[in-house]
Amino acid sequence: MRVALSIAIVAVCGCAHNSVSDLGNGRHSVVDSSARGATYARAGALEAANAYCARYGQKAVVERFDDDRVPDALEASSSVVFRCR
Repeated sequence: MRVALSIAIVAVCGCAHNSVSDLGNGRHSVVDSSARGATYARAGALEAANAYCARYGQKAVVERFDDDRVPDALEASSSVVFRCR
């Protein structure tokens, strides 16, 4: 039973990905979060943006980051608005 549960947890975690939203006019947005703080959340969001653009042979060009932190905690999320070029 424990083995099956462990495999199920690994399978779910391994399939997790960030969903990219189309904002129109060639702009996109993706959000990531991290228990290590906003810097890591930004890095995760930027990695997801670059992975998305790489599918089209391009790189992400960041317009802005929007960070959100939980007060008195390290948990943070970051949204990146970007274009592929």
